[in-house]
Amino acid sequence: MKGDLALEYIFRIAIILVVVAVVVGLILKFSDTIKKTVSDFIKQIFGEKTTSKFPQNEEKDSFTSAEVATYIDSCYSYWTSLEEVDQKDIVCYILLSRTPFNESVSKEGILSSLSSSIRDNLDVRTDFGLTHLSIKFESLGDRIIVS
Repeated sequence: MKGDLALEYIFRIAIILVVVAVVVGLILKFSDTIKKTVSDFIKQIFGEKTTSKFPQNEEKDSFTSAEVATYIDSCYSYWTSLEEVDQKDIVCYILLSRTPFNESVSKEGILSSLSSSIRDNLDVRTDFGLTHLSIKFESLGDRIIVS
Protein backbone atom coordinates (compact mmCIF):
# COMPACT_ATOMS: atom_id res chain seq x y z
CA MET A 1 0.00 0.00 0.00
CA LYS A 2 2.74 2.41 0.92
CA GLY A 3 4.76 1.43 -2.19
CA ASP A 4 1.76 2.17 -4.44
CA LEU A 5 1.57 5.76 -3.18
CA ALA A 6 5.30 6.26 -3.74
CA LEU A 7 5.00 4.94 -7.31
CA GLU A 8 1.99 7.18 -7.98
CA TYR A 9 3.97 10.17 -6.63
CA ILE A 10 6.90 9.40 -8.98
CA PHE A 11 4.57 9.25 -11.99
CA ARG A 12 3.03 12.60 -11.03
CA ILE A 13 6.47 14.17 -10.81
CA ALA A 14 7.43 12.65 -14.20
CA ILE A 15 4.28 14.02 -15.85
CA ILE A 16 4.88 17.48 -14.37
CA LEU A 17 8.48 17.46 -15.62
CA VAL A 18 7.34 16.51 -19.14
CA VAL A 19 4.76 19.31 -19.15
CA VAL A 20 7.35 21.84 -17.95
CA ALA A 21 9.81 20.68 -20.64
CA VAL A 22 7.17 21.07 -23.38
CA VAL A 23 6.18 24.56 -22.18
CA VAL A 24 9.81 25.70 -22.00
CA GLY A 25 10.43 24.26 -25.49
CA LEU A 26 7.45 26.15 -26.92
CA ILE A 27 8.56 29.40 -25.30
CA LEU A 28 12.07 29.01 -26.72
CA LYS A 29 10.79 28.12 -30.18
CA PHE A 30 8.42 31.07 -30.44
CA SER A 31 10.37 33.61 -28.37
CA ASP A 32 10.96 36.01 -31.30
CA THR A 33 7.27 36.03 -32.20
CA ILE A 34 6.30 36.46 -28.55
CA LYS A 35 8.74 39.36 -28.12
CA LYS A 36 7.41 41.09 -31.26
CA THR A 37 3.78 40.61 -30.21
CA VAL A 38 4.40 41.94 -26.69
CA SER A 39 6.47 44.84 -28.06
CA ASP A 40 3.74 45.80 -30.57
CA PHE A 41 1.10 45.55 -27.84
CA ILE A 42 3.08 47.81 -25.50
CA LYS A 43 3.72 50.31 -28.30
CA GLN A 44 0.02 50.33 -29.10
CA ILE A 45 -0.97 50.90 -25.47
CA PHE A 46 1.50 53.72 -24.84
CA GLY A 47 1.03 55.36 -28.23
CA GLU A 48 4.52 54.78 -29.58
CA LYS A 49 4.27 54.19 -33.28
CA THR A 50 6.70 52.29 -35.41
CA THR A 51 7.96 54.50 -38.17
CA SER A 52 9.21 53.50 -41.54
CA LYS A 53 11.19 55.59 -43.94
CA PHE A 54 8.75 54.61 -46.68
CA PRO A 55 6.84 55.62 -48.78
CA GLN A 56 8.90 58.42 -50.25
CA ASN A 57 7.96 60.71 -53.11
CA GLU A 58 10.76 61.68 -55.46
CA GLU A 59 10.14 64.34 -58.12
CA LYS A 60 12.53 65.32 -60.92
CA ASP A 61 12.47 66.52 -64.50
CA SER A 62 13.45 63.03 -65.63
CA PHE A 63 14.95 59.82 -64.29
CA THR A 64 17.50 57.48 -65.85
CA SER A 65 17.37 53.69 -65.79
CA ALA A 66 20.29 53.66 -63.34
CA GLU A 67 18.46 56.01 -60.96
CA VAL A 68 15.33 53.85 -61.02
CA ALA A 69 17.54 50.79 -60.39
CA THR A 70 19.07 52.58 -57.38
CA TYR A 71 15.61 53.15 -55.89
CA ILE A 72 14.70 49.49 -56.52
CA ASP A 73 17.95 48.35 -54.86
CA SER A 74 17.35 50.61 -51.87
CA CYS A 75 13.82 49.29 -51.35
CA TYR A 76 14.82 45.66 -51.77
CA SER A 77 17.90 45.92 -49.55
CA TYR A 78 16.04 47.68 -46.75
CA TRP A 79 13.12 45.27 -46.52
CA THR A 80 15.07 42.04 -47.01
CA SER A 81 17.49 43.06 -44.25
CA LEU A 82 14.62 42.97 -41.75
CA GLU A 83 13.42 39.81 -40.04
CA GLU A 84 10.53 38.04 -41.73
CA VAL A 85 8.03 39.11 -39.06
CA ASP A 86 8.92 42.78 -39.63
CA GLN A 87 8.52 42.68 -43.41
CA LYS A 88 5.31 43.95 -44.97
CA ASP A 89 3.84 44.88 -48.33
CA ILE A 90 4.55 48.55 -48.89
CA VAL A 91 5.07 51.16 -51.57
CA CYS A 92 8.68 52.27 -51.14
CA TYR A 93 8.94 55.01 -53.73
CA ILE A 94 6.65 57.03 -55.93
CA LEU A 95 8.72 58.58 -58.68
CA LEU A 96 7.21 61.62 -60.37
CA SER A 97 8.74 62.84 -63.60
CA ARG A 98 7.84 65.90 -65.64
CA THR A 99 8.49 63.89 -68.82
CA PRO A 100 7.31 60.35 -69.57
CA PHE A 101 9.64 57.66 -68.28
CA ASN A 102 9.89 55.93 -71.68
CA GLU A 103 12.07 58.81 -72.93
CA SER A 104 14.95 57.94 -70.57
CA VAL A 105 14.10 54.63 -68.82
CA SER A 106 13.88 51.10 -70.18
CA LYS A 107 13.36 47.72 -68.62
CA GLU A 108 16.65 46.48 -70.09
CA GLY A 109 18.50 49.49 -68.67
CA ILE A 110 17.10 48.85 -65.22
CA LEU A 111 17.89 45.14 -65.34
CA SER A 112 21.48 45.76 -66.44
CA SER A 113 22.00 48.04 -63.41
CA LEU A 114 20.72 45.53 -60.85
CA SER A 115 22.38 42.53 -59.24
CA SER A 116 21.16 39.11 -60.31
CA SER A 117 19.49 38.41 -56.94
CA ILE A 118 17.30 41.51 -57.29
CA ARG A 119 16.73 40.88 -61.01
CA ASP A 120 15.28 37.45 -60.15
CA ASN A 121 12.79 39.08 -57.76
CA LEU A 122 11.77 42.02 -59.97
CA ASP A 123 8.39 42.26 -61.67
CA VAL A 124 8.04 45.18 -64.10
CA ARG A 125 4.34 45.85 -64.82
CA THR A 126 4.58 49.06 -66.82
CA ASP A 127 5.55 50.23 -70.28
CA PHE A 128 7.09 53.44 -68.81
CA GLY A 129 4.73 55.64 -70.85
CA LEU A 130 3.47 57.56 -67.81
CA THR A 131 4.99 60.35 -65.72
CA HIS A 132 4.72 58.44 -62.46
CA LEU A 133 6.18 55.14 -61.32
CA SER A 134 5.70 53.21 -58.08
CA ILE A 135 8.19 50.78 -56.58
CA LYS A 136 6.54 48.33 -54.18
CA PHE A 137 7.89 45.59 -51.96
CA GLU A 138 5.85 42.39 -51.49
CA SER A 139 6.91 40.39 -48.46
CA LEU A 140 5.57 37.13 -49.90
CA GLY A 141 8.49 35.99 -51.99
CA ASP A 142 10.47 39.19 -51.37
CA ARG A 143 9.33 40.65 -54.72
CA ILE A 144 9.78 44.16 -56.05
CA ILE A 145 6.92 45.39 -58.25
CA VAL A 146 7.48 48.34 -60.59
CA SER A 147 4.23 49.74 -61.93
